Amino acid sequence: MAIDLSTCGNIPSNVSTILNDHIEEFRKIEFLDELLEISELHDVVVALDQVAESQGVVLYHYTRNFRETLAREGLALKSGKERRSEFLAQFKDQLSQSQIQKLRVGWDNYFNSEQNRSRDERIWFNLTLSALSNGGAFPLLSHYGGEVVYMPFSRDPDLSNFLGSIGEPLIVRAIANVDSLTTFDVYPWGKTWLSTFHKELNPDAIQKDFDVYTKQPIPPECIQSIEVVSGH
Repeated sequence: MAIDLSTCGNIPSNVSTILNDHIEEFRKIEFLDELLEISELHDVVVALDQVAESQGVVLYHYTRNFRETLAREGLALKSGKERRSEFLAQFKDQLSQSQIQKLRVGWDNYFNSEQNRSRDERIWFNLTLSALSNGGAFPLLSHYGGEVVYMPFSRDPDLSNFLGSIGEPLIVRAIANVDSLTTFDVYPWGKTWLSTFHKELNPDAIQKDFDVYTKQPIPPECIQSIEVVSGH
């Protein structure tokens, strides 16, 4: 069963036994990196990471879209150019010619090869729901089409309002094997999972989370749920 790193109730009992010996440190120390200077807790991170590697992880994808589309198609791999072309084909009748021109110019100016390299044929996720409370998910939930559509226009009231009128703010909860995922730290699964435990004991603790991406499509059968986020 894929591991949900945003809850600590599923931490293996042998690891919980070790964690219980360090409750006071978790309550007193704010930063996980400081806790990991304790060799026993560093070993715990490695052990938790190995559990996640063997069982897969739950991923959280923030988007503004249509529930029925995601339930039917899953999360598809496409280039930004493809997504922008599909967006215009779908919504051009609801846009003025000046808006269409502004979109095209904005996209051409913003999406250079470097911008495309980090987004094309990639699906991005977080490992917890912390982006809901720290504001990180707000732009994705507020603008239809993802970054490949809205990034040049987040401060343009006209187009930003239009993009905010399409679809619903959604959290897609998906599962994947970690060997299909790329992130930018060592032991990301173990660190996130232990950070969740830390946060439960110490409300002042900083929740670790990581941006991760896959270059493989997420089919509908790998989506556990699609939930509407209220207030966006």
